[in-house]
Parts: sequence; C-alpha cells; structure tokens
Amino acid sequence: MTLHDAITYVIEREGRSLTVQEITERINADKLYRRKKDDKPLEPKQVMLRLGNNLDKFTVSISLNN
Repeated sequence: MTLHDAITYVIEREGRSLTVQEITERINADKLYRRKKDDKPLEPKQVMLRLGNNLDKFTVSISLNN
C-alpha cells in the first residue's frame, strides 16, 4: 500500500477529520505503511508533507495552539 493509499484509507474508515498525529498513529498501529528506505514506522512529518503535496485531493485545516 502506498502512503497516499494508507492516508486515504484511514480518513475514509474514521469518517471524520483527523489530525496528522492521529493519521500517523493509525497507519502505524495497523501497519499499513512502512518507510521503504529503512523499514521504520511512519513519522508525522511524512504525512504532513504528503497532504501538503496533494491539496487537490485532501482538505487541510491548520490550527495554531497557544
């Protein structure tokens, strides 16, 4: 499964908005995707980059915490 497919699967399965951290945790918990170069678990920054590079396919909301 590609990272894009894993993100899409998790969002559709949950049926609600998720944070990058929540998406990452679910992908890792279900072992939907592993990094190809070193087989390590996914990091949130990878999900954030993929979402940012596919704004035509995903809706991204940004909130700032004080």
